[in-house]
Amino acid sequence: MTEAGILFVDDDLGVLSSMRRMMHPLRLRWSQYFAPGGQEALEILSREKIDVVVSDMRMPVMNGAQLLAKVKIRHPNVARIILSGHSERRMAVQAINVAHQYLNKPCTLEELSRVLEKTISLRRLLGRRELCEMANGVMRMPSLPTHYVAITKELSSEEPSVEKVASIIEADPAMTITVLRLVNSGFFGLPSRIHTVLEATGMLGLELLRNLTLASGLFSKYEGGTSFSIERFSRRAIAVGSLARRLAAESAAPKAIVEECFISGMMCDLGMLILSTNMSDTYSRILGDHLQSGHSLDKLESMAIGASHAEIGAYLMGLWGFSDGITEAVAYHHKPSASLPPLGMSTLAFVHAADCLLDADRACVRAPEPDEDYLRACGLAGRVSQWRQMIQSDISQQS
Repeated sequence: MTEAGILFVDDDLGVLSSMRRMMHPLRLRWSQYFAPGGQEALEILSREKIDVVVSDMRMPVMNGAQLLAKVKIRHPNVARIILSGHSERRMAVQAINVAHQYLNKPCTLEELSRVLEKTISLRRLLGRRELCEMANGVMRMPSLPTHYVAITKELSSEEPSVEKVASIIEADPAMTITVLRLVNSGFFGLPSRIHTVLEATGMLGLELLRNLTLASGLFSKYEGGTSFSIERFSRRAIAVGSLARRLAAESAAPKAIVEECFISGMMCDLGMLILSTNMSDTYSRILGDHLQSGHSLDKLESMAIGASHAEIGAYLMGLWGFSDGITEAVAYHHKPSASLPPLGMSTLAFVHAADCLLDADRACVRAPEPDEDYLRACGLAGRVSQWRQMIQSDISQQS
């Protein structure tokens, strides 16, 4: 019995036939459908259970971005992926608000099946169809209003500065994750991932950023509930990401883990921002119950809506194509022992520790003590006391 439905769309019948042959070994794992155009794809979607649409970009009558825009509205529960041999930057303008991921042709069976497997398995994190629909509709994160005004003003100026644009972006978690997601997508086909905002800004170029920001709404302004402080969220996100990266670096963790720590730490509470934006009244009540009762925020969220902010954040990070290490760290940053047993140091270990150790400005979050058993399994036994002393030393020097 197949567990999910995949729909492939391409106007080139030769390519579609090749895709059918390539996917044939996986026919027992997933139900597979093939459409030679957008209208045919919509007809299949109307009668079959489809979980993921994989579409070419350049097609006559209805291109890939136009198709996915319709899918987003008519079938919000479906994940949307562009698979195209064309990586022109102007196409990013069309697809940025409708495609969760952009993959380049040619794509091996191993790579494609990995992306599809991860996309489908992520749905188990949320369970409820309504939550998947809500998360699937999130194509951009809301930013601090002051940062939104600043980036718009700078990009609209006659001579915008790469350095100034980058400094505005890296001060805002939403903008940071947006540009990193975009620059590491298949649009640009880079041989290695970019982890710094300045490098990402230079790679994207100010002209493209201007077009995406002013014409396509790359960034948006926070307009959520008043009980959730976007300012507090942003400050804490950057603080957790910075501390997680520092803990990893000072523990001589592998470079890949150090680089993942900042993004993971910064995004570990992404789900809170999404819930505050999309379920403002409900989430305000949850936060109120949390502050009054002292009960676990994760537990209150799960009881009220069926998933925690950690699970919702991890779903989005995975859907957007971020690494397994980042997705795991976001999903389990409150309960690392619930994840798979570590094989050594992990991104999750440092994000969990940073999240627990940062007790300043924590009105919306009450973190437990660090999970010593998990840290010990990562080879980090006894580090918590050292890290506490380091943080206290920093505070003393600043006062």
